[in-house]
Amino acid sequence: MDIAAVQDAFGTFLLDLALAVLSLGGAYAVSYIRLAADKARVQTAQLRDDSARAVLDAALDDVQRLAELSVGAMEQTTAKCLREQVK
Repeated sequence: MDIAAVQDAFGTFLLDLALAVLSLGGAYAVSYIRLAADKARVQTAQLRDDSARAVLDAALDDVQRLAELSVGAMEQTTAKCLREQVK
């Protein structure tokens, strides 16, 4: 077996491992974002003012959506950089 082939296989393995860890971290981040948003929704449901509650719920939806998109974009950008460095 050629040493270059072993190094290439090991590099591919490390890349796959890094991408798996990155994906897992992104999944945990999205999970915690959803938990925090759900907790905030429960707290806003206790508000007596319907208009304030509606505004807060809409804001929470926007924040949750933006946070999930940001996590996904960071994950994809990091994965792209890792793939380019291995090439």
